[in-house]
Amino acid sequence: MDSRKCLENGANLQFPGMNCTIESLVGKGSNAIVYLASYPDQHQPGLYHLILVKELFPYHPGGAIYRDGRDDICCEADGEDTMRLHRISFVRGNEVHLRMQNSRPGDFDLNINTFSCHRTLYTVMGFSGGRSLEDELGRTGAVRLSLTDHIRRILHALDILGVFHASGYLHLDISPDNILLIGGGKRERVSLIDYNSVHTIEEIRNGREVYYSAKTGYTAPEISMKRISSIGFSTDIYALTAVFYRCITGRNLPELQAARGAAWDLSDAGCLEGMPDTVVSKVRQILKRGLAPVGRHRYRNTYEMRVDLEELTDRIEGKGITHWALWESGQVGARRMIRTNPAFEYIREDEEVYPIAGICEDGDEEKMMKFEELCHSLISENGSSVMLVGEGGMGKTTALLRMAYLQDIRYSAASPAVIYISLYGWNNSGGDYIVNKILESLRFKPETSSIETARYELIRLLSAPIYSRFGERPKVLLLLDGWNEASGDPAPLAEEIVRLAGMPGVRLVAASRSPAAGVGLTEVKLRMLEEAETADILSKKGILLPENQELRQLLRTPMMLSIYIKTVSEGRKQIFMEEQEQNPQGRMLSLYLGALLEKEKQNLPEESSERWIIEAAVYYVLPEIASFLKGKGASVSDRELLALIEKCYRRLSKRDMAAVFPQWIGHLSDIRGGAETAEEWYGVVVHRILWRRLGLVVREEDGGYRIVHQLIEEYLAEICMEFRRKFFRRQRLRTGAAVLSVLLAGVILRRCLYLPYISPYIEEVKNPYDEKLAENVLDTAFVGYETAARQYDALSEFLDCMCEEEIDGGDYEWNLSRVQSSMQASGTDYTDRAVKYEESLLDTGDVMPWSGQALDTEAYEGVAAFSAGHAEEYQGYLEILTQMREDTELWETYGEDCAEAFRQVIDCDARMAGVYYKLTVDPELRGMEASESEETRDKWQMYQSAKVNYPKQNRITDQVKGDWEMFRQYEADREQAVVELHRNAGIELIERRGKRE
Repeated sequence: MDSRKCLENGANLQFPGMNCTIESLVGKGSNAIVYLASYPDQHQPGLYHLILVKELFPYHPGGAIYRDGRDDICCEADGEDTMRLHRISFVRGNEVHLRMQNSRPGDFDLNINTFSCHRTLYTVMGFSGGRSLEDELGRTGAVRLSLTDHIRRILHALDILGVFHASGYLHLDISPDNILLIGGGKRERVSLIDYNSVHTIEEIRNGREVYYSAKTGYTAPEISMKRISSIGFSTDIYALTAVFYRCITGRNLPELQAARGAAWDLSDAGCLEGMPDTVVSKVRQILKRGLAPVGRHRYRNTYEMRVDLEELTDRIEGKGITHWALWESGQVGARRMIRTNPAFEYIREDEEVYPIAGICEDGDEEKMMKFEELCHSLISENGSSVMLVGEGGMGKTTALLRMAYLQDIRYSAASPAVIYISLYGWNNSGGDYIVNKILESLRFKPETSSIETARYELIRLLSAPIYSRFGERPKVLLLLDGWNEASGDPAPLAEEIVRLAGMPGVRLVAASRSPAAGVGLTEVKLRMLEEAETADILSKKGILLPENQELRQLLRTPMMLSIYIKTVSEGRKQIFMEEQEQNPQGRMLSLYLGALLEKEKQNLPEESSERWIIEAAVYYVLPEIASFLKGKGASVSDRELLALIEKCYRRLSKRDMAAVFPQWIGHLSDIRGGAETAEEWYGVVVHRILWRRLGLVVREEDGGYRIVHQLIEEYLAEICMEFRRKFFRRQRLRTGAAVLSVLLAGVILRRCLYLPYISPYIEEVKNPYDEKLAENVLDTAFVGYETAARQYDALSEFLDCMCEEEIDGGDYEWNLSRVQSSMQASGTDYTDRAVKYEESLLDTGDVMPWSGQALDTEAYEGVAAFSAGHAEEYQGYLEILTQMREDTELWETYGEDCAEAFRQVIDCDARMAGVYYKLTVDPELRGMEASESEETRDKWQMYQSAKVNYPKQNRITDQVKGDWEMFRQYEADREQAVVELHRNAGIELIERRGKRE
């Protein structure tokens, strides 16, 4: 027990020229006691200076060193050696403090002077208002501070310790009570105090009598065990690492664990909760190295420890193109893919993944390779990249996701990062598609200034393998799913795969339905299950093997087996299929969807409208999505899918819907489910039911949607085509009745009844829409194009005028007035009228009366609302440009670049308007021009006469192609052009000026 008597508050210390008054006790150490004191300013005696006073008063366990009644420090014979040793260390501490203060005054507290008084020594130090790390941890608790806060403090302490080491000194008393925190937040400063144990390595090893402060949990083993020759810079680093351990766990280092260098228990480290395993792994690595029992296994200097702490910070922030960043990105991406898609829940369950094995060539023979063998060979020193080949349903996606899921959740620098990438989104996406997919999930340091730099850094990282005790291993295992589902020209993709597969740091598995030409990877063919395996799996589920031989063959594919088991389990009945069944696969998929539906309905009341929504989602919406996906050949975005669902939603109000789905008679309002808009219905049908609830739709990492499997997509697309045939047949029947009566009347008049020829004619005829309604639609589309053309021509000429060196005031004002007029004219929004015309039109026939083509509703709605949608945006840019033009200096600096960027925006808009025209107006005008009717040709001439008023827009329209692929490209070009426009510094200056005004 420490029985040392402290100076009382108010006690005076009469130092030469400095009469100090003790204010309070700060703390006790084994060597000294520290007080907060004050002394009056000599010029203004009413003001006081706050200082710290450190009193040499060593602790003696027997009380041989004590304070007498006159406040003198007395020493009995038993305490003389202790007093002498501590006086030496006290004086040496002052010496070192002064040397450090003089060399780095900003990093060390002020040492004012040292005085002899009361038979001891007193050092007067500056008061910074700091608090010890010990007090800070005791007050806030380690768990309430972030890991980043702890790292920042240790890094600051390393800086100060580095100054000691660079000066040739060891501190030898680093602990939380000797780390001073000054200030707070980002401006917090850290300082090391108490220099009584400071010595040079030479002094220690030359046998000089030195004082060591031994503190449990912080003192390195070489000091405790008096291994003098082992004391060095790593001794201080051990103590600072022990401080780091205390910060993150809230407790001192266990002595037994420290001596053995055992694994560190971080289970109660609150600041590590929710941290990625790459972070926890790095913390363990720092502790293991910094606290190694043997000094030569520790960090050799403060720089080495700083490098690891800075990497730890990078890992927390997720920044960098490194092995650990790829590992973290790959694991998070794959597990998120599995977690967020109920369709992939089975990947987690061993019993739900049926035996996966492949067959590969081994010389002249074929060799079966089990899944575990395949995984091992991919990362082994002598392994190679492979092409995993199998027909639809053979389990290619399962195999790849399973590989990703089985990746160890504990990070290891000796294991490859596993990255799953779906190639479903490939569509002529360039020669860096895979590299870009890897990079898009990373965050970068400031020195990675561009995407080109990022690609270079990634390629450099992958250009070398991991050198481990297991031999050479790849840094990254790439799992590329769906080679056969990549649309467009696959040559650039194949070249990138070959390039990556040739890198020492990469192994990849590309999955495909058939061998891929030009890739040159070792082929592993997924084998079908043996019938005995199928029978064994079914028997464990209590399910009978079907009698239909073709179905038995289908069940040898893992996917169909899984669907069969789910159908029986969720439908709660065995399946009996006749031997003569023509399409067992289609029949199986139909039963599967029905079983899913019935399972969902079981938990719903009979009168619940949810039952009808789920049924419509499966039998109506899902086939429409499948058909759209099949046509596009790539996943669809939320925006694209919403447009499709809007059409489905509108169709629910048409009377033919109930005729095509008679089971829904009286329930169409239930199917809408109270959704007042298509957006609301989209959220229910797509997000809640098809994706999250039934798992029939998968959401990719990039946010795109696709059907859970290509086989199901193909089946549903056929269902959709059958639905559309029924739907349009109903429309033709209504309008075809009138045509039939006319034809029959003509036949009777000619007294020739050729019924065998009438029926096929009626089946094939495409009835034109009502001509009056068609004229309304054409007029609306043309006016939409005309207003867009008026805008573009006016804007284009105004920009030409604006960019001239000398502005003709009258010409400038006239052009500006013309632009403003075009903006006002575009204020009329034709969208509502267009939608009414469209809905009325589509009920009357199949095609437009002049072109013989069905109306492209998306293009029609787009052109009708195009100009009004851009008018307000244009007005904002024009205001900025005109303000720039009025400021000569601003215009010369930024104006022409800003005008050119704006021109790029309106050029993109002109191209999109041109595509709309080609899809809606142009086919009808061509039909009118070719018509034999003089009245129709007169209408064509009227449109032509109006069109020639806009030569600039017409020139662009003549250059574009009328297809949606080009339109999407122009949309992307416009987005980039807007980004470039907003990068113009002049815009920011004008906007700031407007805010001030």
